[in-house]
Amino acid sequence: MSEEIFKITFNVDGINSVRGTNQIIIFTYDHRTENNGTGTNEYGYELAIDENNRVYDKGTHVKFRERGIIISAHGTNGALFADKVQIGDCLFYAKETNHLVFTREIKDILLRIKTELNTIRTKLTVLEKGLFDVDIEGLKADFNAIEIKYDEIGHLNAQNNELVQDLVKTFENQIFEFNLKLVPAIVVEERGFWHRPNIMDTEYTLEGIVAFLSEMKAVGFNSIYIETFWWGRSISNSIIVGYHPRVKDGDYGNYLDFLSAFIDIAHELDIEVHAWTETFFIGGDTEDEVPHWIKGKEHWLNTTYKGGNVQTGKGTEEGFIFLDPSNEEVKDYLIEYYKELASYPLDGIQFDYIRYPHEDNLETSSGYTVNAMNLFKYEKGLKSTDDLRVLLSQDENLFAEWKIFRQNHVSDFVQKAVKAIKKVNPAIKISIAVGSDPDGARNVLLQDWPTWVNKGLIDIIAPMAYSRDIDYIKAIVKKMNKISDGKTYNYTGIGTFMEFPEFENVQQILASRDEMGLGSILFASQYIYKHVKMQNVLTKGIFSKPAITPNASIEKLLNVTFKNILDKVKRIYLVKNLIPLNIINLLEAEFNRIQKINELKSIINKLNQLILDFPNDLNNVVADRIIDDLKYLLTVLKIRLNNEEKKI
Repeated sequence: MSEEIFKITFNVDGINSVRGTNQIIIFTYDHRTENNGTGTNEYGYELAIDENNRVYDKGTHVKFRERGIIISAHGTNGALFADKVQIGDCLFYAKETNHLVFTREIKDILLRIKTELNTIRTKLTVLEKGLFDVDIEGLKADFNAIEIKYDEIGHLNAQNNELVQDLVKTFENQIFEFNLKLVPAIVVEERGFWHRPNIMDTEYTLEGIVAFLSEMKAVGFNSIYIETFWWGRSISNSIIVGYHPRVKDGDYGNYLDFLSAFIDIAHELDIEVHAWTETFFIGGDTEDEVPHWIKGKEHWLNTTYKGGNVQTGKGTEEGFIFLDPSNEEVKDYLIEYYKELASYPLDGIQFDYIRYPHEDNLETSSGYTVNAMNLFKYEKGLKSTDDLRVLLSQDENLFAEWKIFRQNHVSDFVQKAVKAIKKVNPAIKISIAVGSDPDGARNVLLQDWPTWVNKGLIDIIAPMAYSRDIDYIKAIVKKMNKISDGKTYNYTGIGTFMEFPEFENVQQILASRDEMGLGSILFASQYIYKHVKMQNVLTKGIFSKPAITPNASIEKLLNVTFKNILDKVKRIYLVKNLIPLNIINLLEAEFNRIQKINELKSIINKLNQLILDFPNDLNNVVADRIIDDLKYLLTVLKIRLNNEEKKI
């Protein structure tokens, strides 16, 4: 008889009830929602169990099988579900003790692997028939070797010894590596990451900057969002806010400051540099965390409902200090800093913390400076002697108007700051790191970013879609694309800091791709730099081919896209005798003609015409692949055209 190699037990908190904090709830098939799920939020983790009491799927949200159940967990239990329980594990539910017991034997692992091999086999068929850009012959040979190894392990299973377990572990690593190679290459895509200088004590010299950027370039990144203004100081030697202590003692040769050196070296490596700035957040509650320039200007500091300047009860905002966005002196001071920053040869400036502190209700709200309250009372015709806090506690409608008042001041700052930045450097791109759900951003962060986008103020949206819920990420990208309607480049923020298994980050990036997100920005560098496994996951899979960012020059976009199409034509389609030489010559000639056009509208018109006039006698799959690439290019170029036509 086979022995258990894994066993874990959980307590059940309810059946078909609302899932609370740190609870485990069993949901039955007869209580499924319209979309065949549990209806829980994205803050938990679920296991789908089939009629044979085996785990057949796992994730933030899973679907029912007929006669099956779903076990949904929150908090620590959810993390254990994700990290410990595997597909194929067996479940025993002891009703008398309310215990869930998951067990695993070698045969259970082999059953899970067999299911995964069947899935891979299907993917290979789709990739081959669809003529996608993967090494299909190499993959088929590797897969054949994997199947042979699986059969060998199956024969050894009866012995159930440590050798089998070691072989299984090695085998699972092979499958993991194999799965990375199943993603078709892409050559126009934002591959960015957020980075805090010297967070790993690596960039106190020019040599250190070169080593850091060279490694990230080798992984496949083409853009960096470097933390430039944080804790109220700058990594530029700013005469307005001061030089950040994290970099000021470094040796950067003949460069003016850290930022100058970093930009130059990154550009030599063909990496874009965007200055990531934490606009209204300026420090913490200890003396060394508060910038020197705030002394004498304490009335600029945001004030909580309870009367202090320090945020409390705010999770990641605990102990943080913010500026008051309604104060015109604050706006003017920050705008002077942004004008100074825009004089650097940056590719972009990003607004983060371009908001009020997180608020769930009146008591966690902020903005109660004398200046802000007086302005609001004046606008609403209230008495100057009225206690605004009391009035807000008595009138929900007035609190809703107080939200809009504060939202409008953030939006007013964005408009003024963008105008000032663009006056200094019209080519610089403005990006926003924002609350991923637009409704939540408005109501909880007082951040009305859809309005900024609709006014044409923003070039790049980077929603912080930090979740392991693939459906949630897809929904965020859909909303973002609908709101922007071709006005912005949309790059999805991916939370590598949450330390999910590396392949989950790949799946999140692919989920963004599926919904036409034009790339991703990973948070943050310390979970990538010197992390060999994370780097392998990227370089052997989705970053296997170099890519340029969608906001690269028009010349680059045309050149890289056309070269990639012709490369696939000759390397894949021609080898399979699926495209005649005369059509290849026609494509090359047409691409050459388009690259000689100087006017963007004419380029777009020519590409549209090329798609419409595509040869009818060409193999349908070949035509689909080429047209897909041309349509993707058109999407990117239309955003560029919309940006060129903006009037701020």
